[in-house]
Amino acid sequence: MNRPKYAAILSEYFHHSHSDVIVGNFLKGFPTDDGLLPARAQIVSIVELDRHVGGPLLTKWGNHYLVGGRKSLGGAPAVTSLYELIGDQLQEIVKFPSGGDNSYSGFVELSPTEGLPSYYSSHEGSGTSLAPSAIYLVKLSLN
Repeated sequence: MNRPKYAAILSEYFHHSHSDVIVGNFLKGFPTDDGLLPARAQIVSIVELDRHVGGPLLTKWGNHYLVGGRKSLGGAPAVTSLYELIGDQLQEIVKFPSGGDNSYSGFVELSPTEGLPSYYSSHEGSGTSLAPSAIYLVKLSLN
């Protein structure tokens, strides 16, 4: 069987992490009651990113690979950011107005230079002691 080939792009990898379980299943097989079921695709490369990205998005926009998700560095409040993946390095394209509970980016390509990123965040609050999250959609253009 000619199996499709994929790269595993990870923001963190340690024993029993989500990355370890998912990539391990592709490398060793998927556990079933009857034993291991061979994967129908193969991991041919593993890339570990230079930082953690929570609730990650990975998508292709024209010739660009985008990574989006929660960014929390140096104890600063978490925000949702969109990056371009260049090799194993992330170059931040935009940091969205966000905070509190946030992340889980989505993306719809409109053209090679225009797209619609989406994300959720609780940064605007509700005017009460509760901080409900809202979903945001942004029109983004590449120059």
